[in-house]
Amino acid sequence: MNLKSDTPEPTSTMTLVAYCNDTTTVGASGVELRLHIADAEMARRMLSSAVAGTVRLYIALEGIRGTFDAAVLRVLLLSSAYAHGKAGNEEFLGSVALFGLRMASLAGAGGQRAGMTSYLDIATKAERFEQEALLDNAHFQIAIRPHNKLPEGIEISIGRVRIYAEPVPHR
Repeated sequence: MNLKSDTPEPTSTMTLVAYCNDTTTVGASGVELRLHIADAEMARRMLSSAVAGTVRLYIALEGIRGTFDAAVLRVLLLSSAYAHGKAGNEEFLGSVALFGLRMASLAGAGGQRAGMTSYLDIATKAERFEQEALLDNAHFQIAIRPHNKLPEGIEISIGRVRIYAEPVPHR
């Protein structure tokens, strides 16, 4: 996975910025999702702080399940111009390697299938998120696409997608 060693699991210091709680399926061509901003004023403050470098931003793909271990998913931010049919307005946020997905998707104790969760540090893209958050009726539009075409009949499900902000620890 492409997680940095200092990328944290969600903690009580993390603030939810945006979310999509709908389970979605990534097929051969990928999927586009709308992330709802949790609280517009708080999101603007967090994003402004991320631009200033006092807050880190993470996008979390939670509850990833499937049977194909060799998939890599690309995560992109789609600008508001993209939604209006203007091509070329995608910002690459990162990739998630799903090695071990099949085993993580098997039923565990109590029949629960936790799947995988992956966090991408997107702090370097904070300015783009801030621009999108300043628009009226703001939300974030993202795309999740397989890096290579998935084999016929293979689908990957994602339980939810969230953007978190966390203060940078003082050193």
